[in-house]
Amino acid sequence: MTPQLDLSPALWQRYDAGPVALWARGAPRGRSMQALAAALASGPAALAAAPLTGHYALVAQGPGWTAARADRIAAVPIAWIETPGGTVIGDRAGRLVERLGDAAIDPDAALAVAMMGYAIGTAALHRGLHRLGPGETLLVGEDGKARRAGGTAYRPWRAAGGAEAAWLRRLREVTLGVLERLAGEGRPIVVPLSAGLDSRLVLAGLRHVGHRDLFAYTYGRPDSHEAAGARAVAERLGVPWAMIPLDHAAVRAQWRDPAHDAWLAFADSDAATPVDQGWHAARRLRDQPWWPAGALVVNGQSGDFLTGGHIPLALAAPQPGEPWPRLFRAIVAKHAALWPALRTPDRLARIETPLRRQLDAIGAPWDRADGLAAAYEASEHLNRQVNFVVPGQRIYDALELDWRLPLWDDAWIDLWEEVPLALKVGQRLYRRMLEESDWGGVWRDLAAPRFVSPAWLRGPRLALRAAAAPFGRDAWHRVERRFLAYWMDANCEYDIVRWRDLALSPRDFRNPISWMTRAYLARKGLAWDGARPA
Repeated sequence: MTPQLDLSPALWQRYDAGPVALWARGAPRGRSMQALAAALASGPAALAAAPLTGHYALVAQGPGWTAARADRIAAVPIAWIETPGGTVIGDRAGRLVERLGDAAIDPDAALAVAMMGYAIGTAALHRGLHRLGPGETLLVGEDGKARRAGGTAYRPWRAAGGAEAAWLRRLREVTLGVLERLAGEGRPIVVPLSAGLDSRLVLAGLRHVGHRDLFAYTYGRPDSHEAAGARAVAERLGVPWAMIPLDHAAVRAQWRDPAHDAWLAFADSDAATPVDQGWHAARRLRDQPWWPAGALVVNGQSGDFLTGGHIPLALAAPQPGEPWPRLFRAIVAKHAALWPALRTPDRLARIETPLRRQLDAIGAPWDRADGLAAAYEASEHLNRQVNFVVPGQRIYDALELDWRLPLWDDAWIDLWEEVPLALKVGQRLYRRMLEESDWGGVWRDLAAPRFVSPAWLRGPRLALRAAAAPFGRDAWHRVERRFLAYWMDANCEYDIVRWRDLALSPRDFRNPISWMTRAYLARKGLAWDGARPA
């Protein structure tokens, strides 16, 4: 039985060649889609073998077969289910789950989402939903059975040697090559700009390679240090910049807006809390008088990860102790902390097994002291980055805005897999390249401002900090999260709840994602801990 396709029509292009139909979404590079459709006349193997780069998903159907392919970061979602009427392949997991009916919840996936905000690997909350992972290919043959093959992972244990100066030259060349290719598309580019490194690199680098049709915007509270830093960068570069202001009232209203409910349904992967940051601002882009027709939205994801900014110092140098417990402790400390109360021995054991199995499957050298940092990065790539961070592009998909991720370019990934660990820790190589290149003059003498806002909070914050000081740093951070973070958050993301909910919470939390995840699980009929309510 030929599988049914449930694809969002506005986001896919169809190419026909004889009995073969090929659907493409995103921006594949390396071969024309019409030529690939013609090559598929020889069979579905041509889909997996096509030398493609970029961020995309492909679905093809020919006589007796259906196939699908994901890029190396699964930037465009593909999922499928098996029903009595046959296989259904789609790009919106929530719609497929509806077709499953009363499907059982996978308790281990639900626990992982509660602890981390996302499931592990290609797991899903509902049994019977299957998701295509990075670099994987799906094939459904004449027997109607769905089989997955292939797959890619981030493998920084390929690190090579060489002098730092040589790596600087190579990083500069690859980075400029990526940005030149993006500029070569000849389209206006809009950059969501913060005060950090990565979006600033995108904007300054594009200006450096000669792209002039640039625009930038920042969203959030206008009095934040992020807004001040972004404005200074844009002014120095001579790029038109706009502030899309948010306040507590606007964000609270967002959570009651039916359009926001529709966005959450669209973005639901059935495996992770939808990345909500930026939706409220992005939906207003086309109403801006400066918005250029045919624009690409280009953000800086995920430069901080690839350049080594997430490597725990505890894994960057040899230390005594068994490798796996050290690695697992580091993963838990960073990624399984949405609700610290969930980190009980029995729950930790339930996420430990699939995490270890996943790393073993890709050959991560976690059993060597010098491979722990690389294994940690590989784990974050397959889980947090692929399942939680990259899906932030669904914001633009829902608004039918084209996007690119230059700092997830294949050439950039290949390079950072090979950079020696010593040059990645603390983003040493990356920061040195930015400062020495000083593209646009926004690196050496334009430090990102750091100040507490709103201004009225500075006095009370100092007083609370002094009162908490005798009890240690952890106590101070708990006080700050409970009583101040609601007001300090530049994007008002805590407005999913009320200030008193934070102050009176019966349990500690990590950040706004804790509360967003609680709400996401509630929409699935689950409690904050991923369990079925009593």
